[in-house]
Amino acid sequence: TDEKWHVYFLFEHDPETGYRSIVGYTTVYIFYAHPHRERLRISQVFILPPYQRHGHGAGMLEAIYDHCRNRGDQVVEISVEDPNDHFQALRDMIDMKHFMNFIQSTQFNPTFDEKAPLYQLQWSHEFWNKVRFALKISRDQIRRCYEVYNMYVAQSLNQNTEAYEKAMKASRLDIKRRIYNIYDLGKVIEDTTERKLKLQQVYTALEESYMNFLKVF
Repeated sequence: TDEKWHVYFLFEHDPETGYRSIVGYTTVYIFYAHPHRERLRISQVFILPPYQRHGHGAGMLEAIYDHCRNRGDQVVEISVEDPNDHFQALRDMIDMKHFMNFIQSTQFNPTFDEKAPLYQLQWSHEFWNKVRFALKISRDQIRRCYEVYNMYVAQSLNQNTEAYEKAMKASRLDIKRRIYNIYDLGKVIEDTTERKLKLQQVYTALEESYMNFLKVF
């Protein structure tokens, strides 16, 4: 067997008979991270049909996160291999919950007061490193949580105020800069009008997905 593959099993225990029934499992592959650390990638998550839609997938993912975070800096990050839409939604919900708790309980919230006004975050290498060290999630997922959080802050404001307009504009421009750089639109699309249209299309789809997530978060 390949020692880089780890399998996590979830069982249901019957206290009367003492028997354990398998509920599901998760496979995780371990990659090397310099100098003597590890990066984990969740490859498969499977919950048997009779046990689906009872929160077991979320519980298993939380258990893997807890196990890795308890190992300190030995684990650099946990990523997911090609998640489907359902699992990505589950992952977003869990990661966003931990992300918001982290933001509200650290130096990013100077007052350490849950009732204090929320402020939009600024992306930086230092910020990414601090979140990754604490939560063990990948850079892309941290960026996703960061963008959703800033939109959440904007949406918490009175929509008839200048503050709301400024917050939404800051969030929109921040996301568009990332999209522009990732797709390298300046080189891929030479026509300025076409480039702006493509940028707006990608942004609109992303904004819609973020807003839909916030409705159920």
